[in-house]
Amino acid sequence: GREQSEDTVDWLARLSRVLDGLRGRPRLASPAYWAEHAEALLRTFNWPGEGALDSADFQLIDRWRDLLNDLAKLEIVVPEMSMKSAWSHLEAMAAEAVFQPEALDGVIQVLGPLEAAGMSFDRLWVSGMTANQWPTAGRPMALVSRRLQKHYGMPDAEPRDTADYAMRVVKRLLGSANECVFSYAKTAADSEQAPTALLADVESTSSCTDPAWHAAGLSKRSGTKLLADDPVPTVSAGGRVGGGAATIQRQLTEPFGAFAYGRLGIRRLETITPGLGALIRGNLIHDALFRLYAERPTQKDIVLWSDADLGKRIKAAVDLAFSKYERHTDRVLKRLFVLERERVAQLLADVVRIDRQREPFGIDDVEARHDFDSSGLRLELRIDRVDRYRDGAIGILDYKTGARKRFLDSDGIPKDMQLAVYACALPERVATLGLFNVDSRETAVDEAGCHSMELAEWEESLRQWFALVAQAAKELADGDVRINERQTTSEARPLSLLSRYGELRRDA
Repeated sequence: GREQSEDTVDWLARLSRVLDGLRGRPRLASPAYWAEHAEALLRTFNWPGEGALDSADFQLIDRWRDLLNDLAKLEIVVPEMSMKSAWSHLEAMAAEAVFQPEALDGVIQVLGPLEAAGMSFDRLWVSGMTANQWPTAGRPMALVSRRLQKHYGMPDAEPRDTADYAMRVVKRLLGSANECVFSYAKTAADSEQAPTALLADVESTSSCTDPAWHAAGLSKRSGTKLLADDPVPTVSAGGRVGGGAATIQRQLTEPFGAFAYGRLGIRRLETITPGLGALIRGNLIHDALFRLYAERPTQKDIVLWSDADLGKRIKAAVDLAFSKYERHTDRVLKRLFVLERERVAQLLADVVRIDRQREPFGIDDVEARHDFDSSGLRLELRIDRVDRYRDGAIGILDYKTGARKRFLDSDGIPKDMQLAVYACALPERVATLGLFNVDSRETAVDEAGCHSMELAEWEESLRQWFALVAQAAKELADGDVRINERQTTSEARPLSLLSRYGELRRDA
């Protein structure tokens, strides 16, 4: 009743007639019945409309009605079927249907290879001539024995038949114009492509070596100019860069990634996963740990928590962490959250058990926000946890969910400089840096510091790590956009459109 326009009233009336027809339909009927039913549904919604049809539209409708006739012919082998089955058959038939409308006369015609083969043109350009497309994969009939197909010379009975047919099509295309060009893409979906062997006797040329030629042509039309030297501007003094400590790590491994994510602010779309994704599960654990230690207890306080008190604290932390996610969930997702609650509660109990066994400490801060400033570059950091030891020095911990991660490699170098960036941002003396792995498979602390090595050795390690962080910050601030040539195609894929990694790698 809120919308009474003529179009709306007409639409609702048509929809009502369709629903009435669906309620009265039989459960099983002949394919011919369902073909008529499909046509009636389209007529109810006034398809194909009241306007005059052009040639292509008319041919399309004619081809569609041929498909409905083909559906009706299935009655010979399947006397009755459900509506769902009929629509599935019709969808499959439509997907396999060849539709190439008769083209009107024009200066340029875009045709399929089968339609173009044998016609006459002034010039002809055939694209997509890659080895994996020419010849196409054979499709022998699945319900007829291969021996009978070979005996009667049926299409695609043997691979040689498919190759011979593709070769005949290529020869007919070659004879369709005095000037023919066959092209193929050098890459497709990050995979190197090769030309089809069917063109072995055709002269090979490579006139367009730089894919930027098209962009250059467009720039001339628009009056702009492509600069041969277009450096990235430096970060202005005090300029903020996104991504936190991860941006410094990217700068050390892939400078262009640090520029794209940190300065351009590019973000990757999260992969849609069934149930609770890894990101949500990780956020729930981080939030629950933050709420468990929000009062910043000392290790002595944690040891004195009774089992009942610990259980209440864990339940309260889990309730607060899960509340915002459970607010708008369906029945199935609520059940998943119940199971996840049990898992997170057990993980929090494991964290408390390990903290009770560590060197005496007091929790100085949780989810602390700090600024990192270096070479005029400013990053906003959020540190999961800072502990304070008896001698006044601090230890920095970063929670990691998922498979266990190690802080140092075999050479004693951090695998990820995130903790070193945190240490640079804090003015206190840092005694330890470590990863607190929180996972159902293993919950453990992997740390390094003056508790596990000589003080002089630890201070020298910190000095070297700080120098690496400072150098990375300076390069990022100066506009460094180098590309790591040692990364794999899969690692480069998220930014390859911007970095042109594939082209640079081929040129190298």
